[in-house]
Amino acid sequence: MITKKLWPRSLALIIVIALAAFSVGAAGKIGNLDKLPGPDNKAPDTTKPIKVYLLSGQSNMVGMGAVGGKGENNLEYLVNNKKMFQHLSDGDGGWSKRNDVFYVSATTDHTAKYMSIQDMRRIGPEVQFGYLMGDYHDEMVLVLKIAQGNRSIAFDVMPPSSRVGVSKEGKFYKGWQYDDFVADAHRVLDNLKEYYPDYQGQGYQVAGFCWWQGHKDAGISQRFYEKHLVNLIKDLREEFKSPKMKAVVATVAFGGKKMSGAYLEILKAQMAVSDYTKYPEHRNNIASLDCRPFFRGGGAHYGNNAETYTLVGDGLARYMIQLLDQTPIKYEPLKTSIGKLRVSKPEGPAPDEKKPMKVYVLMGQSNMVGMGHASGEQPGTLETVIKTKHKFTHLMDKDGNWVVRNDVYYVDLTNTRDAEWLTVGKRRGLGPELQFGHVMGDYHDEVVLLIKAAQGNRSICHDINPPSSRIGMPKNGTWYKGWQYDIFVVYRRTGPLGISLPASHFKA
Repeated sequence: MITKKLWPRSLALIIVIALAAFSVGAAGKIGNLDKLPGPDNKAPDTTKPIKVYLLSGQSNMVGMGAVGGKGENNLEYLVNNKKMFQHLSDGDGGWSKRNDVFYVSATTDHTAKYMSIQDMRRIGPEVQFGYLMGDYHDEMVLVLKIAQGNRSIAFDVMPPSSRVGVSKEGKFYKGWQYDDFVADAHRVLDNLKEYYPDYQGQGYQVAGFCWWQGHKDAGISQRFYEKHLVNLIKDLREEFKSPKMKAVVATVAFGGKKMSGAYLEILKAQMAVSDYTKYPEHRNNIASLDCRPFFRGGGAHYGNNAETYTLVGDGLARYMIQLLDQTPIKYEPLKTSIGKLRVSKPEGPAPDEKKPMKVYVLMGQSNMVGMGHASGEQPGTLETVIKTKHKFTHLMDKDGNWVVRNDVYYVDLTNTRDAEWLTVGKRRGLGPELQFGHVMGDYHDEVVLLIKAAQGNRSICHDINPPSSRIGMPKNGTWYKGWQYDIFVVYRRTGPLGISLPASHFKA
């Protein structure tokens, strides 16, 4: 086996200075490298059970950080030119290798090897996380990644506690990916010798769980994301018979410190699990890592920047160590920066929040769903009509940004699941709700709420048949007369919406 590589003292100082500027919001501040146990240059104690850490989520947990290539964002450049993360290098132009941390990726590239950058084209947070956890434990550490891109906690990875009574119909039922993740993890843990040839039969303990996901779920409410996340941790503890399993949640970081809209809802939900006033049982058991300070630009995958992924792995490990040491992590209210909302009438007054809101329900089939193209330079799009024919100019400001109402809130219950202040924004398809909302917002002094319950290919003679037209008709089967009406009206009034309204304007 290859012994651990000693970290240069200068590296610790560099990273400590770099991280000292990062505020981590609701979970306090990340500790310093010099407070972590240093490498002891000893082989792992194979008489003690292996410490297993599960890493799960979507594509960012899979890992999109570039190891090599052009530009200054890849790991080779950071290590060789910027002299960052020197512990990952062997000092001779190659990558260092751990003898006490084994890494298995069970769902993507099916990697099984001692932790090292060697032969990796892209990295996620598992590398730095594994290095720090290896320094912390005397036992062997197994980092087991069960992650897949483009997955939603509101559907694919929905935990069992969130889908009580939901049937497993078809291949892609609610929670199918959760079940696959669990099966993949059990397959590895039940056959450790197959994946980890140096296994001595010492057994294992699932000591921790890290979750990094959220981009796919942008659009569902804080309330429901938070519910699924709490259930996810609870269910995994039961599944792996590890009631004391620690959990660290890494937040979305798209856009850095300035976040708004759907991503802000997810961020707040991910940070809320560290609100120990709300969840006292989470104290010293669950922590949230605010990843916004680690944002180095780019879209959902952060421009493949290896620095972002390494720093997130570093933060996950530090909070995991604090939880294991029972070091208190202070919860603080989440501080966010939200851009000021604009009304279509710049000189117009803000809505009167003391008066009851005016609610308008928009219902129908595919035309009400909306098939109008918003962006693009081709003829007929809203953007082209505004810029070339100078129509509907109130929908776009002088800088080419879509205007956002601060007095009209729009909720789509059945299709895109939008829940936002009325705007074109990033929506591809538009229906009549946009101009309708602008006109009604100008007319009313009160806040206006638009609720759209529409679905294509529906008939008022059958699917949306109202109750007064089907007196005495039994509700036989799933597609009985009026089934879509009931979903539009009755179920959506009482069932889980997956959306929320901004509390500042919509008070009970």
